[in-house]
Amino acid sequence: MSSKTYIWQDKTKAARGNLSWQLNMKSFGGNKVFYKTEKEARVELKKFLDKEKKELEDSDTWTIHDLLGEFPDKSMMVEWDKRILLVQPLRTFYFAEYVRMKRGKPLPDYFDSYKSIFKSILDINIGNITVGNLLPMNLTVEHCETFILPTLENSGKNGKRSYKTVCEMRSRFNKLMSFAKKRKLISQNPMLEATYDKPLIQEALPLEKISTQYIEDLERAAPKSLLIAYRFAYSTGVRAGEQRALTWNDIWMESFEANINKSAKKKMVDVDTGEIISYGVGYAKTRT
Repeated sequence: MSSKTYIWQDKTKAARGNLSWQLNMKSFGGNKVFYKTEKEARVELKKFLDKEKKELEDSDTWTIHDLLGEFPDKSMMVEWDKRILLVQPLRTFYFAEYVRMKRGKPLPDYFDSYKSIFKSILDINIGNITVGNLLPMNLTVEHCETFILPTLENSGKNGKRSYKTVCEMRSRFNKLMSFAKKRKLISQNPMLEATYDKPLIQEALPLEKISTQYIEDLERAAPKSLLIAYRFAYSTGVRAGEQRALTWNDIWMESFEANINKSAKKKMVDVDTGEIISYGVGYAKTRT
């Protein structure tokens, strides 16, 4: 790896007498750092590349959990922000995605959802070992088809997960395995090659529609404080979180329309009690 790719002089800064030798570590998950001389920049780059080489040599012993890393709490995020500034990246998936999030990709809500999704996947048993304790190189297509995907499908909070939800969880795991491939821990992504077909809908079992009578019965039983929200929900199909995020500017009385462009999200949770402290507003589940 040539240092020429990462070090060069900013002539404008040099003319002003500022630190002008730039060390660009963006490809490693860091930022640009300026030094007084080219020698100083090369010394820092060598330190990093030596450390990188050692970690690469050790990484063949990493499990899938090691590759993922620990999900950052608030104090870890402060430390990681300092790492980004000081060009001291970690070689874990969570850190790499955190850096991408800080640059606008992915969105914070998307990053936060990694935690529960990966916990569901890493806790799956393959024989007498969990997915998290497997070496990436030992994960096979058969493991994905026989253990991981069926378990994800059948272990939702309310029973079976939908095909769309399982595909979403699979896509997150695909990103982790692509990261493993980039780190040269695997040559092929087994989850990408695994087959997962959309279930067939039997024509003999038509979908049962909710009757108008049933909707009216629920309305009569609902507390008066919920009536407006209830009627708005069954008339529009808007989700509860999308209702909570509505403002008067989103309601167009003249044309009887509502602009659904955001949703209330759980913002902060008490670590000890699990109680929701406050809500925030984020994107609606479906952008369109």
